[in-house]
Amino acid sequence: MTASILILCGPAELVRQREKVVLERRKMTSRLAGHDFVVMSDRPESVRLPDDMGLVFGEVFSRADFRRAKTISPDLAKAVSSSAGAAFVSGFWGDYLAVFADPAGAAHVIRSPFGALSAYRLTVGAVDVMSNDVGLLIDLGWLTPRIDWSFVAHFMAYPFRRARRTGFEGLAELPPGSALTWSSGRPDERALWSPGDHVADDGEEDHSQALGDLVRRCVRAWADGRDKVLLELSGGLDSSVLAACLWDADVDVRCVNMVSPALDGDERLYARAVAERLGLALEEIALAPGDVDLTVAPSVRRPRPSGHALLGAWDLTLQARAVELGSDAFVSGGGGDNVFFKTHSSTPAADALRRGKLGVWIRAVQDLALLHDCSLWRAGSMSVQRAFAPAAQAWRSDLRFLAPRVAGTPLEPHPWLDGPRLLPGKVEHLKLLMSAHNYLDAFARSETAPLLTPLLSQPIVELCLSIPSWEWIRGGRDRAVTRAAFRHALPPLVTDRRTKGNLSGFAGPAYEAARGKLASHLLGGRLDQAGLLDKAALTGLLRETGPPRGSDYFRILQIADVESWARRWS
Repeated sequence: MTASILILCGPAELVRQREKVVLERRKMTSRLAGHDFVVMSDRPESVRLPDDMGLVFGEVFSRADFRRAKTISPDLAKAVSSSAGAAFVSGFWGDYLAVFADPAGAAHVIRSPFGALSAYRLTVGAVDVMSNDVGLLIDLGWLTPRIDWSFVAHFMAYPFRRARRTGFEGLAELPPGSALTWSSGRPDERALWSPGDHVADDGEEDHSQALGDLVRRCVRAWADGRDKVLLELSGGLDSSVLAACLWDADVDVRCVNMVSPALDGDERLYARAVAERLGLALEEIALAPGDVDLTVAPSVRRPRPSGHALLGAWDLTLQARAVELGSDAFVSGGGGDNVFFKTHSSTPAADALRRGKLGVWIRAVQDLALLHDCSLWRAGSMSVQRAFAPAAQAWRSDLRFLAPRVAGTPLEPHPWLDGPRLLPGKVEHLKLLMSAHNYLDAFARSETAPLLTPLLSQPIVELCLSIPSWEWIRGGRDRAVTRAAFRHALPPLVTDRRTKGNLSGFAGPAYEAARGKLASHLLGGRLDQAGLLDKAALTGLLRETGPPRGSDYFRILQIADVESWARRWS
């Protein structure tokens, strides 16, 4: 179980009063204290700095040797403290929330760039409060979960665009890779990690060997010290890469594959090939569309909708299976498409053209033509148009089935987009990485055992950002660098495949069976009452009969998930 962490900062007397309240109501311990701050938790920290200079919760690994950090030397602790935490972000990686005290008495809270440990913030009286546990804040009576409907409008208009604001009034979130400093009673937020610092748009060397070695080191670092892990082996490239990294690690690996009733979602052929090649045990679990309740309220207390209701039954199935097997961690390839830049756009070739690399551009156009199965003329035209189009750092909106007034919802800023202008392909890569955070903290199974997403490890992300975008489509294959890195470890059936399993064959029948229930759920529901839905368009689609066509029904499922979350809190 993840530790519940509570950080209080403000006038000393008021902080001690709040601390006393917590100690009386919850089984928590004060772990670190300064003149005007205190850090509390219900579980011990994973790392403690010498001389009470700070502590770290979660899982943290040294950049030097990729081993799980247990101690930090006094010299490094001083460097971390004097740099306001910047030295920690560059010297360590993982899924952590760290608190440091500097010689001047300021407190610095640092959230890892990629991890499930969130850092939510609110003000209680004159005391600033930060915690990873929204439920704890509610139970203490410090947070009343009143829905911020303007946030909901933003969430639906810009799907999976995560920013500081949350769905509850008065509750904000410290962005990943950021630090919040409390000094002399004043908070100051700043970014310690930015993807733009790791972007490279030049070079033509082969990065596959370096990527393969780094992915193996990161995956094994996460597995080290665990007894049994449950690997979600879908048969796709990302989960297969994890299997290739774990097959000879010092951990018992059990692979589980979800069997879909539809051919386009049935990945057993690929999962079996990987398991047989690596000698891993594979269990296949069938899941029927009727097993899914598309209107159920989420069990996890989160200040945002998850967008994962469709996978709710699979989540519960994995949770139960892990308990039966005694697994101490789930391992998922979630975020792999984002990190390995799975793209079918023309931006890689556009990047090469913008860089003035004629030979590289010609090759990228050839790769793009293979990727799209189109003519060289068509591929070249797309890349030229994209190269000279206005820079698109914004987020594409999706206004389907939303009321007209939602169209005016402004896009909220994000610190990762505050840096220098990037080439189109790098902007696209960056957006994929931003949306990956939605994989990390939304699943109920993480309450049974940690849900590990090793492909989102900070060193891997940084290396992938440094690889020119056109290298990712080499040979007309998406994620080409990753395919080359693991070509000899995985069967060609997986590394050479051009298709990817999808949920449409599962989601379509589930939607069709629940169409009437969805209509009752949405029409007259909380979102409708808040004036956020285009009721006429929604009614028209929900009145259709037969198998759903197009992709609009996926949008309906997404909106239904937001409705379920809203009903959970209102």
